[in-house]
Amino acid sequence: MDPNKHTPHKHKGQKTLSQEHAVEALLSRSGYTMLTLLEQMRDGFILLNEANQVVYVNPAAEKLLHLKSDELRDATIDSLAPHFAGASLKQLLESAWAKQEPILTQVWSLPLERHLEVSIQPAREVLAFYIREAKPSAPSYSEKSRPKALDPVTGLPNFSAFKQELEHVLAVPVDQDMCHAVFYIDLDHFKAINDTLGYETGNEILKEMGRRLHALIHPSGSVCRLYGDKFACYLSQATFAHINETGTQLLNQLSMPMEVKQNHYIVTPSIGISLYPRDGQDVRTLLANAELAVFHLKKEGRNRFRFYTPELKRSIKRRLVLENALHQALSNHQFHLAYQPLVDLQSGTIRATEALLRWTHPAIGPISPTEFLPYAEDNDLITDIGQWVLHTACRQTKQWQSQGYPHLSVSVNVSARQLQRENLPLMVEEALERSGLHPGNLHIEITESAMICKQDRALEILYRLKQLGCHIVIDDFGTHYSSLHYLKNLPADMVKLDRSFTGDLLYSAKTREIVKSIIELGHRLHFKVVAEGVESQEQAALLQQYGCQLAQGYLFSPPLGSGELKAWLDTQSVTLP
Repeated sequence: MDPNKHTPHKHKGQKTLSQEHAVEALLSRSGYTMLTLLEQMRDGFILLNEANQVVYVNPAAEKLLHLKSDELRDATIDSLAPHFAGASLKQLLESAWAKQEPILTQVWSLPLERHLEVSIQPAREVLAFYIREAKPSAPSYSEKSRPKALDPVTGLPNFSAFKQELEHVLAVPVDQDMCHAVFYIDLDHFKAINDTLGYETGNEILKEMGRRLHALIHPSGSVCRLYGDKFACYLSQATFAHINETGTQLLNQLSMPMEVKQNHYIVTPSIGISLYPRDGQDVRTLLANAELAVFHLKKEGRNRFRFYTPELKRSIKRRLVLENALHQALSNHQFHLAYQPLVDLQSGTIRATEALLRWTHPAIGPISPTEFLPYAEDNDLITDIGQWVLHTACRQTKQWQSQGYPHLSVSVNVSARQLQRENLPLMVEEALERSGLHPGNLHIEITESAMICKQDRALEILYRLKQLGCHIVIDDFGTHYSSLHYLKNLPADMVKLDRSFTGDLLYSAKTREIVKSIIELGHRLHFKVVAEGVESQEQAALLQQYGCQLAQGYLFSPPLGSGELKAWLDTQSVTLP
């Protein structure tokens, strides 16, 4: 052989031109054509042109994918996207075209609920898909030790696969006026479904949620199940309007009724959204910020979506700081009580005070009860704090009685969680015994909303408190779940007219009629009515005219510390209209 003669390099398995001609000649003599072979293949075969349009689908592919060639011919490859949940189809195609190298992979077909083996073979101007149903096989040791790419319940990609795919997306610069969006989806009250209906039903609901998410997001992005009832998805190269519209579609579609085992269920989602590059530069940051948005919106309600903002992170950070400090506030003596007088509108006499909890942190300063009390409820600190309030208020009121105000009473607020505690009456009884305060001088104040959860237990607790001799007060009456049905069953002695009514009293004829009706109802049901938020003589005059017995507000006095209130009691004379 001439050593200077160049021999063309031939890949292993590659046929020479003469071999190809020989094969074509043999097929021709046998009466076969290439099309005949494709039509008779057991494997599915799909041919794409350079525009990624489907130009041919063989019968095996139609059967395997449950699709018709007429439906696919001239369609883009996006039509096949639902059949490739475990991989980014566009990325696979781009890689095959660019490298001109075959790709073999295994994907999950969400509509078919089975694995498919896919071989992608590029050949200059066309690209061939070979598809077959994957055969189950015993995994090797390395496969067992490697995390699976698909979630076993829904068949969606797991977080590991999702993260890898999203990282590739984030590596591509976003177009002008576009961004990538990450959605964190939390199913509302799903734990109750598992607890009451069982995990089998719960898993069927998760599967259906996965199908709906996949149908909405593909081919513009991908979906994964994170864990439990948590899902994530992304949209790539999307406008803000498209992202906002997708959030609305997710809410609407996921909330649609679904049938499981001949029963219909409605499960709503809470959705947080973060945007790349504004809200983070990597997958974990974007997902964490979307989760923060969900966490925040659940405090205000559910079945909504919310975009992440930096203010949310600051809010969460403050919450964590306050929650941590709240655990030490009681033992570090950072709480104190302020007392606001309740004035008799007929005589001007101070009948009672309302004990109001205040928290002053040595570094942060005064913290509003509307901010820290929900944290105390969530962290189950409200029982210990409530016990301290009860003992302190009873002891202080008894001291004032011994200092010349023998008929003074005190009103103590009890939360919804406290009202569910079996030992609340024992706690109240102990506070009364230790302080020496008469039960008739203690008012237990509850909100209307506290009665909604487990009404029977709450009523039982209230009746036990009533048997001790305490008075029951309904706070913020008319603002939450006012129901004459439950009001007639409550052992109430007093209702508090919410300050929103008092504030509108001078400006709204309808409000005046409502207030008059509530006061008249109180008279008929034999309980007193207290007007909150009274700030002017004109308001006091109208309430007095309507027959309201008691009032509290800045017209008479702001909340005062125990020493300040004693001085006020000694010197103050209330001027009535």
